[in-house]
Amino acid sequence: MRPSQLDSLTSAGDPQLAPNGKHVAYVVSNIDMKDNKYRSRIWVVDTGGEAAGRPLSSGEHADGQPRWSPDGSMLAFSSTRKTDEKGKKESTLHVLPFDQPGETAVLHTSAEAMRSLSFSPDGKWLAFVMRDRSSDYDVDDPARREPRKIENLNFMLNGEGFISDRPSNIWVAALDGSGEVRNLTPGRHECSSPAWLADSSGIAFAYNPLLARDTSQICTVSLGDIGEDSSALSMTALTNLDMPCYAPVISPSGDTVALLGDDDHETMFQNVHVGVVDAGSDAADPAWVSKAVDRNWAPTMVAQSPTWTEDGLFAAMEDRGNVHLYQIDPTGGEPSIVL
Repeated sequence: MRPSQLDSLTSAGDPQLAPNGKHVAYVVSNIDMKDNKYRSRIWVVDTGGEAAGRPLSSGEHADGQPRWSPDGSMLAFSSTRKTDEKGKKESTLHVLPFDQPGETAVLHTSAEAMRSLSFSPDGKWLAFVMRDRSSDYDVDDPARREPRKIENLNFMLNGEGFISDRPSNIWVAALDGSGEVRNLTPGRHECSSPAWLADSSGIAFAYNPLLARDTSQICTVSLGDIGEDSSALSMTALTNLDMPCYAPVISPSGDTVALLGDDDHETMFQNVHVGVVDAGSDAADPAWVSKAVDRNWAPTMVAQSPTWTEDGLFAAMEDRGNVHLYQIDPTGGEPSIVL
């Protein structure tokens, strides 16, 4: 293969199964050699295998992160469909009606990327993670911006630039057409992995208040009165901050939060395990329910949350280069292999 043939490569990824199990939405990406950029679009295919996949978006931009609404009537996705007055690409957040009349709606536009899209169980809100820029970024000439005060080692990321003055927060967008978009976790801290509580009253997420330590905790925030100032919304810690805990997911009953992490942040290169905590308790150490199998329970480069179903708790585990699916007993016991 030659460099001139790179535009012949097409990849598919991020498959998302519809709630009714009849469709899969996914992202198809390719290289535009002429414009020197990647392009991607949302496709959907029937799970019956009787029909070929079909595109749902144009492919002229970078469309990604397809996520189904709980009833399967809408598909949310991110894109780069707009430019600002200076011609710079902006990130956009959309919802697309599926198998019904309607037009693609724009929920939000930002200079910052929006990721980790998640519908509330009642279908009224869409949560996402987005960096909150300081007012210094409103100054056009970077040379005229106020100097940055660097207070920790974790102040910049590859592909992200400076992050100390652009913390990641949890945001929600209303799906009632009001255009309401609110920051639920304003402040200088890193928040990630939003997971809705079972009753849609709030969100669990991973929280790092210091931007420097190798620890994070699982917290929840209540939507409260969404019309009030979101700075007044209080966060509740479910785990302690002396260990790394992340990638939370709520059980169908709403009583238990499963997560990934380990109990010794002083030791690097150790196995990640699955833990559980009570969704209504004060901050506590998780019960590590996967330690009967001492392997790595975060086998992908970007950690994937465990998965709850009506049948129980499931997670992927790496063993000697192979990845297996296991069912985990949230009350303890040895995990059992499924695949």
